[in-house]
Order: sequence, then structure tokens, then C-alpha cells
Amino acid sequence: MVNLLNYRGINSQITYRFASGQDGDGAFVIDDSAGIIRVAKNLDRESVAEYHLVAFAVDGGEDPNQTPVDILVQLQDQNDNAPVFPSSEIHAEIEENQSDGEYVITIQAVDPDEGLNAHIIYNLQDGDTNSFAIDSRSGVITTSIPLDYEEKSEYRVKVRATSSPFFKDATVVIHILDVNDNWPILENFDVIFNNYQGHFEDGVIGRVPAYDPDINDVLEYSILNGNQNSHLLVNSSTGQIVINPTLTISDLNQRISFVVEVSGKWRRALQGSETQEKLLESDSILQF
Repeated sequence: MVNLLNYRGINSQITYRFASGQDGDGAFVIDDSAGIIRVAKNLDRESVAEYHLVAFAVDGGEDPNQTPVDILVQLQDQNDNAPVFPSSEIHAEIEENQSDGEYVITIQAVDPDEGLNAHIIYNLQDGDTNSFAIDSRSGVITTSIPLDYEEKSEYRVKVRATSSPFFKDATVVIHILDVNDNWPILENFDVIFNNYQGHFEDGVIGRVPAYDPDINDVLEYSILNGNQNSHLLVNSSTGQIVINPTLTISDLNQRISFVVEVSGKWRRALQGSETQEKLLESDSILQF
């Protein structure tokens, strides 16, 4: 009778175990007598959001029976991550002279958490914050003032992405693109030479004093009228003024009046030019 009871007792004893390789890669352990499953290591939902486990309930005896059970463990999110920008420095470009509220760039950070824990608020922290604005929810940056390349060609703002209590900062570098929005400036000048004896290097006696505030523009120089008999020549690219090497004695003691045109051709190429009358005076005989 005692042996029979002991035999029946062994058959009714149940133990628990995981199927081979079905313990969540060692993330969980199971109490073999109570069947209680516990965490065996730190779990990170952002790395593994859920685990599929397989466990067995096994009875005793010489020929034990076992029943499998599938277990799904889903991890609940905790707000334990700061937002992440794609780069610590982000670059954008915009042409100068844009009106207020002009779109510049959309800044987007990513929070590995989910739901409300991944909610991000954006704001400008430092730098040229008076020149730009940012939408706190979308991360869209817009202009707050007209931007002039000739005054400032690069702006920097620090953007903060906050998922309370965590935050992350990134620097946005905004490059202003030059637009051909300035006329060439041509100043008054007189070219005076006395007793010319061929000592001017390469025949250059001066240069048309012109410049364009648009630093990327290319100027072109030409003589529109005056300068009869082509006593003077102007280099179309450099604006250098040279004496025509074909001058003769009969060309001496002359007052030469001519009109110079300087044109800007870069990018949108304003179709126009400024002109200015220029005088070339000789107070004494030119000697050859």
C-alpha cells in the first residue's frame, strides 16, 4: 500500500521547464517546481519589444507526460530615452531677400520610446534666434526678418528637442545664397598723364574703379561712346585702361572724353548697367 501511494505521488508531481532555446535567449528563468517565470537580465523594449517563449509542464514517473504552452511577453514602454537628431550639426540654404515667414528647413528628432513618451517639443535655445522661428511641434524653421547676403552670409541657431525630462541639442547652420540684387557701382575718376615716355607697364595707365556688392558677380567693361580714334582701350574683363599703341605725334595734347559701361552678368543678370563719363587729360606734350 505504501509503495503504491508513493508511485501515484511520483506520477502526479509536476515540474516546469522551457523548451530548448525558447527562454528568450536567456532573458527569463522558470521555477521548475512552482512554474513562476522571472526576469533573468535587464530588458529594453527599444531593443526587443516582445518575447515568444515555450514552456512545458512535465509529470513524474517512468514514462512522463508533458504539455507545451506558448507564452507571449510584451514589454511596456518607459520614458527612458532622449530624442536623437540625425546629426549634431545640420545645414540648410536659403536665398537672400526672402520675406518674413519663409520656409528654411524641417528639423526632426526621433525618440525611441512610443506613444506619449515619444512626444517631442522643439524650441530655439541660442544663436541667431531673432532672425528665425521654429514651430514647436513640427520642427519647421522659418525666417523672422529679411536676410541680406551682403550683411551676413551665415547664421547659426541651437535647436533643442525635448521629451520631458530628456532633451537633445543640435546646431543648425543656415547658409544665405547670394542673389544678384545690386547694381555695379562705378565711381567718378580722372586719368591724368604727363610727359608719357613709355614707362607705363604693359601700357596700363589705370583701371575703371567699379565693383559689385554681389561678390559672386562678374563685371564686364566696355566703352560706349567718346574716345574718338580709340586713343584708349579698356580690357572687358579687368577694366584696365591702356593707351593705344598706335598713338602718333598728332594725337598729343588732347582732352579725351568717353563713357564707360559696367555690366553685371551673374545669376539672374540684371539687364542694365550704370554709365559714367570719364575724362582723360593731358597737360603737356606726350613724348615718344
